[in-house]
Amino acid sequence: MEAREALPEDAWVARADRLISTKLADGELVVLSLEDGMYYGLNEVGARVWALIEEPLTVREVQARLVEEFRVDPDRCSREVDELLTDLVALRLVRLHASKASRAVDSSAGEGREGDSVQ
Repeated sequence: MEAREALPEDAWVARADRLISTKLADGELVVLSLEDGMYYGLNEVGARVWALIEEPLTVREVQARLVEEFRVDPDRCSREVDELLTDLVALRLVRLHASKASRAVDSSAGEGREGDSVQ
């Protein structure tokens, strides 16, 4: 298994635009991307992450809420949330944005603007 670099905990995550989602009776969720016409399924925990990021949150905030709600080991939660969010970013279902501090540094260097995506 290839090691991935962890997402910055202070990065903001939010749902991408042009998506339709619906929760199924068993707690799972189906997301339709209007961009590529593909359906994606999320299990119960993935569905909870999806609900949490209806409004932008930091990666750290998502992890903290799941640790509290599911009473899971913080290290395990961090790894699994990072993996899920990385996959969702790659599928273009979630947007990941640099922290305000990172954006200020990028802007002062002339290489970025507020709201630029991390990936």
